[in-house]
Amino acid sequence: ILSSQQLSDFLQLSTELGLAALVEIHNQAELDTALLANAEIIGINNRNLQTLQVDLSTTLQLAEQIPESKIKVSESGIHSRQDIEKLASVDVDAVLVGEFLMRSSNVGQTLQQLTGVAKC
Repeated sequence: ILSSQQLSDFLQLSTELGLAALVEIHNQAELDTALLANAEIIGINNRNLQTLQVDLSTTLQLAEQIPESKIKVSESGIHSRQDIEKLASVDVDAVLVGEFLMRSSNVGQTLQQLTGVAKC
């Protein structure tokens, strides 16, 4: 794990290179580091990397502590429109859906269900 200064240095470099960096966090300590480093895009991973268990409450708890000016992304464990609506209730700006789409036999239909949009 990087210190807030190291992370800040990498974020500055990414800006100089014209890149937007997403800083992934899993817990309160990592959130504190990301905020101290002034990360603009913060991804909250709902997967516990030790147990591989997924719990959306990770985002629900941490997102409320992220300033509104930052972009909040919830990662992992999103399986339904209801999950997305629950995450939207804490002002999450985006979701990262990977495994659920990869396991889908009809990705287009799954995207329609997740987004509530008739055609993707």
